[in-house]
Amino acid sequence: MATLGWSWRDVCLPVGSWPRRRTLLRLPELDLPPQGLVLLLGDPGSGKSTLLRWLWTRWRERSTRARMVPERFAFPPGTRLQTLLAGISWPEGLPTAGLDLAQRVDGLSRGQRQLVALASLERVPVWLLDEPLLGLDLAQAHETAGWLQSLAQDRLIVAASHRWECFLPLDPYVLVLAEGGCAYQGSLAALVDQAEARLTIANAAGELQPPGIDLAAVKRFLALV
Repeated sequence: MATLGWSWRDVCLPVGSWPRRRTLLRLPELDLPPQGLVLLLGDPGSGKSTLLRWLWTRWRERSTRARMVPERFAFPPGTRLQTLLAGISWPEGLPTAGLDLAQRVDGLSRGQRQLVALASLERVPVWLLDEPLLGLDLAQAHETAGWLQSLAQDRLIVAASHRWECFLPLDPYVLVLAEGGCAYQGSLAALVDQAEARLTIANAAGELQPPGIDLAAVKRFLALV
């Protein structure tokens, strides 16, 4: 992994009160590079969106210039694209998905809304994206993943996504979350290779588990696609 840009220890986010108190996040350490694409993977409810919001709060506290696109967001109703994107050139490499500047945002598909949000993001040092490929067809998703990777050469992009296969050719750094903790961190290609190799050994003994990988979490994560 690249030279560290940000580092936190004992990341813990408990919610509720006893006896219903539970922990949404528990990471003994969290290190992120100054630039690059980092994917957050895991089952629904594993803590991906929670970690994005936690990071957003931490960077705001540090006055770090960051922008976040949550999974659910809204544009001003009735706004035309030509108004929303005024002064913005459509980014090279980002698919247009048939967008027409005369369209109103109310009529955009989920994928088109996602692309407009990405196109309008200010080019700041940190982007936090929750499901940036949501609603895109396979070709558009691959193209958008490649565009994000190219932008990550001079900024940090942390993205939560269940469409990890679109990023596989790019082999980004990944964190696989499980129940608020980290089940794996490292190369996406290495994760998939080791998980596939492990899954070919039916009911193998526990000592055959690759070091550092929570196979139960990886199995659940691979089963999502």
